[in-house]
Amino acid sequence: IPMPLGFHVFPNIGRKLVEFGFHDNPHEGRMSHVADLMLASVNAFNPLGGADNFMQMLAPTPFDPVAALMENKDWTGRQIYREQTSHLDPKPGHDMAKESANRFVVSISRGLNAATGGNDWQRGALSLNPDAMEYVFGQITGGVGRELAKAGNSVTAVATGDELAAHKIPLFGRVYGNTRGVNGQSEGFYSNLQRINVAESEAKGRYANGESVDAALASAPLSQLGTVGNQVQKRVKELGQFRNRMLKSDVPDKAEQVKLINQEIEQTMYRLNSLADEVARESTN
Repeated sequence: IPMPLGFHVFPNIGRKLVEFGFHDNPHEGRMSHVADLMLASVNAFNPLGGADNFMQMLAPTPFDPVAALMENKDWTGRQIYREQTSHLDPKPGHDMAKESANRFVVSISRGLNAATGGNDWQRGALSLNPDAMEYVFGQITGGVGRELAKAGNSVTAVATGDELAAHKIPLFGRVYGNTRGVNGQSEGFYSNLQRINVAESEAKGRYANGESVDAALASAPLSQLGTVGNQVQKRVKELGQFRNRMLKSDVPDKAEQVKLINQEIEQTMYRLNSLADEVARESTN
């Protein structure tokens, strides 16, 4: 809802107070919400734009999408696209699509990859990430284009039974969100996988430098989830591939089957997120 300069601070005060009261992220302290609120107050009167995103603040408006893609953050700070886990083993762009990616855009990405020498397992000369493509489309076409894309996602979700991300609900997606479902768990899931991989590398490095196993694990507690993280990631990928095959099939109860697969993906992600939160809490006590 458009507001006069500075007035959007007031709803942000309410939102941040709620987040402070229901804080359940052990990776960040409660005071992070206070810092966010102070930053939002500064942003409200900043003539250059959001102070919390320095690159996008300094970039001329036409180049904001480029800056956002380089930082991999949209205006809300949410990750735009899923990054490659290994530059030595790059995956095709369409294989990196988030669960909430538009299926039509994923098909375009797959087609471009195949047309430039790639396939379902190897990158072609032009292998674009569907989420990045969708973001650029939204920036070029503006609010109307973004809402039309959301409407298309909604129709597809109803027809296939696939989950619709809360932030992709037409009109209401800007003011409504939840933490349920695959899309509610996926951002934390991939963030936790990244933290686990970093911790595992640190623990191995410390052990190689002569530290005991116990000392290395104590310095990087999330490293103990390395094996579990790999197994869960493999399981989520297998379930995602199974869901994609189901979406392309003509079975009569496709919508119900897709829903059940999404529920299993959600529960699998939730278990790893819970384990990571538990280890983080124990390490801070």
